[in-house]
Amino acid sequence: MSFLKKVEALTKVESLHKAIIKKEIPTEYQGLKVIGRGNTSIILEKDPETAVMITRDSMKKDWLHFGIGITKDWRIHDIAAERHRFKDFPVFVIEMPKLYPLDGENKGKLKEELAFFKKALKDLNVQERKIADNIPELLEYYEDKDKEHSVMHTLFQFLSDYLPEQWSWDVAKRQFAQAKDGELILVDPIVARDLLKPMFHQNIPSQY
Repeated sequence: MSFLKKVEALTKVESLHKAIIKKEIPTEYQGLKVIGRGNTSIILEKDPETAVMITRDSMKKDWLHFGIGITKDWRIHDIAAERHRFKDFPVFVIEMPKLYPLDGENKGKLKEELAFFKKALKDLNVQERKIADNIPELLEYYEDKDKEHSVMHTLFQFLSDYLPEQWSWDVAKRQFAQAKDGELILVDPIVARDLLKPMFHQNIPSQY
């Protein structure tokens, strides 16, 4: 179960309050086909090769741009929040290549990635909900095992530049896709922690 699903169960919210609604899509993108929808984002098809992500999640923007360098362009969309509780959270417009469902080969790679990750947690005696406190140890473990080219190693390296209280872990199988050239892509592994309170109307326990 992913992080947001756990929090949804924890807070007994049947329908999450989305951080982005259709009214907040920039005018130039209104009418484009919606090809993806999450709790913090809407993804639109700009053309056959390009997707546009509309999100309030600053960590997602940083991961896509600085972590894996997949963005073609990004900007802040200057728009008044339709809902007061999101007034302090800017809307990011991110253009990026379209991604695709995993083929058989990448499903196999993902299985190996997640198996090694679980082994790392077991060997280091780290609970998944405590990952934020153990990034240096996980990074060292992957490097000692010559896994520098692992998708997860890239994530740990990225997170080592952030404070644990800036993000919450949300890695699950559904967060993986592949590029047109077949590269395995981890799309949405974390959530900006400060965005969770206005989404759920309450504080999220620190262990999450």
